[in-house]
Amino acid sequence: MVIEICRSELVTTVTIVLEIMDNNKKSVFVDPLIHSIDRHVEALITNVAEVGIDVFLDEGVLKEIPIISSVISFYKIGHSIKELAYIKKLSIFIQELNNGIADDEKRKEYISQIEADRNRSQHEIEYLLLMIDRVIQYEKSRQLAKLYLSYLNKDINWISLCQYSEVLDRMLPWDYEYLDINVLSDCNRDSLSNCALQRLEGLGIIVSNDVAGAFDINGNTLATRKDGTYNLTAFGNTFYQIVIATS
Repeated sequence: MVIEICRSELVTTVTIVLEIMDNNKKSVFVDPLIHSIDRHVEALITNVAEVGIDVFLDEGVLKEIPIISSVISFYKIGHSIKELAYIKKLSIFIQELNNGIADDEKRKEYISQIEADRNRSQHEIEYLLLMIDRVIQYEKSRQLAKLYLSYLNKDINWISLCQYSEVLDRMLPWDYEYLDINVLSDCNRDSLSNCALQRLEGLGIIVSNDVAGAFDINGNTLATRKDGTYNLTAFGNTFYQIVIATS
């Protein structure tokens, strides 16, 4: 009887240890991200956007940023141009994350939110790491950080963050200038501008305006027509306010 009890306790202990090890493995990037949301890290990478990717060969600098050190170790990142560019994009993401935190109270609030559900946070961080890898322009890493901060601040939910991230990935670098209200309301534009606006409309960021008034096309009388101007959609306006207006 005593032997059976000991065996039962041993099995229970082993099960608990394995669950703890499994949970730690599942949340491998949670603590590194939390430790990277820090004033010391913010000061360390102040000018990261201005330096060349060759600086990221300096492992002494990288070790000071927990999430970068963890990503390099976990994914066995080397010294190829693509890999070094990825580390620079991740550094810019972390820099913007720290810059966007108003004060220590907010910092604690965001950290508590990340810690509240470590498995969920791990999946979210993995998604962000993949998106950082997908985008080409360094500025998009900064914009991804703004989206993540809006999510942590509960201005948007996770589904919205994913939608906006996909839109961000598909936008061309010069598309942002066409979201200016003066451009959207101007009917006189060149073909390049029209192509950009059509692309943004396809992404759900803007919508073309219709005007009332019947007119005839091939014998068909229509009640409305497009007047050549655009407006931000509700989806697009939120995207604009988070990603562009705060730049």
